Amino acid sequence: KEMTLPVLKKLRDLVKAGAVVTGTKPEKSPSLADDPMEFNQIVNEIWGSPKVYGKPATDVLRTLGVVEVVNTNIILDQQNSIAHNYERLLNAELFNLENGESDLFKINVQQEKLIQSQSKLLKLKAEYEKLKATLYWAAGVRNLKASE
Repeated sequence: KEMTLPVLKKLRDLVKAGAVVTGTKPEKSPSLADDPMEFNQIVNEIWGSPKVYGKPATDVLRTLGVVEVVNTNIILDQQNSIAHNYERLLNAELFNLENGESDLFKINVQQEKLIQSQSKLLKLKAEYEKLKATLYWAAGVRNLKASE
């Protein structure tokens, strides 16, 4: 609820430099030496910025997509594993077909499941990259490297 004018000025400089800030808007300065008019002007300038959120940090992280990126990354790993398992099942069924222990119907079913899982994997990868780009944008990062 309280913040001194020098701290407020430093916070303004950080916001101008691109920092994302979370927290409630200060109401006053605890120092009698600080000018209340200047204090209010700087507070309104800071909390009017799109990089400043007057909410708890967890809500801001959710807004910026951090939670979704983490969840999507976990789901992406699981879906990758599922697609790999369907590929192994298809290869096993092809092996059985070569040995006369399977038929084309079973092969078609395994191929369809593999294609569906790979399609879902590609959709998840696209969603993940979109969320990651949103997060980088919100953080003010300009260079998106493929390795990150």
